[in-house]
Amino acid sequence: MARLSDLPFCICPMPWRSATARRACHRDPLPSRSVRVMLLVNPRSGVGRGQRFAAQLADDLRARGLSVNILTVGEEADRLLRHGALARADALVVAGGDGTLCRVAELAAAADRPVWHCPLGNENLFAREFGMTRDADQIADAVRAQRVRRIDRGLANGQTFTIMASVGFDAAIVHRLARVRVKAIGHRSYALPALAEIVHHRVPALTITVEGQPIVERQRGLAVIANSPLYGVDLNPAATAVVDDGLLDVAFLPASNVLSLGRWFVSCRLGRQGTRHDYLTARGREIRVEAFGRWAPVQIDGEAPGIDPETPVGQPPVHARTPLVATVEPGAIPVLEPVEPIRSKRAARLRPHDRHTPTPEYAGTAPVGVAD
Repeated sequence: MARLSDLPFCICPMPWRSATARRACHRDPLPSRSVRVMLLVNPRSGVGRGQRFAAQLADDLRARGLSVNILTVGEEADRLLRHGALARADALVVAGGDGTLCRVAELAAAADRPVWHCPLGNENLFAREFGMTRDADQIADAVRAQRVRRIDRGLANGQTFTIMASVGFDAAIVHRLARVRVKAIGHRSYALPALAEIVHHRVPALTITVEGQPIVERQRGLAVIANSPLYGVDLNPAATAVVDDGLLDVAFLPASNVLSLGRWFVSCRLGRQGTRHDYLTARGREIRVEAFGRWAPVQIDGEAPGIDPETPVGQPPVHARTPLVATVEPGAIPVLEPVEPIRSKRAARLRPHDRHTPTPEYAGTAPVGVAD
């Protein structure tokens, strides 16, 4: 693996914007007219209770003076986007998990309407990132205040992601679950796929390039490309990622087998991955991950796009396997920020980027940001 000190780049300062300039894109508070909300729901979220929850939330928001229309994520929402109806809403409120939010974020970017995540999934990383909850008062206050923050949109093999994409062990678990998933899932649904991968997983040998510059060459391990610092079950391997810095972070955890990966997971859970000499992160606008020999699985925001029980074994669609090419569209997704973010102690502990100090940019033929 290439050492950072061996990379043939010269150091130059990066034109970082202030935190206020990056995050703030406030609109004027909405007038007293009826405030329009599109409530987009995944019926399978909340272990199958998504539709009932959305109906109750709609009633609660209407009681607070908002006009609410309920849509099912999928063809109905896509049709309204084409007809311009989403662009006439004051906010898009998403009732679902991170996968549902990811799909609606693409609509939000196209319609230029701010999105709110009403958490009904397993991890709800997006909601935790911004301190969003299912509380009707918090949602109504945010819609009226219109404090909008524009965050970056990640693209992994052309598929939108807001949190992260990865190649390796975790993606293999997600693929295995997607092949047998026929109903709503909870955390326990991952147990059997995870056990199967612990027994059968062969860690892929990966080559990683950041804006054309190789940083890993044919080394076995797990690669996580992050737009946000958060990751499932509190692991957070790319803990210094920032959602609105115009860059993606990649974290590489070298491991020859599943036992080695297990040690990495313990380090990440304790927040100590950065103390290990073989931990590597880099930052850039385009990141490419290739597997040596056989292709490796790719997961995007906890989903295996295009894979279901009908997908032939060993034949995932091209966007769900390597090579993985990830790019970023700075400031493409408008997000509705809470007037008063509500974060648990757990969520606060998972936000190291609040203390993040930008690292220098390494500029060669194409600039690459490398994080220590």
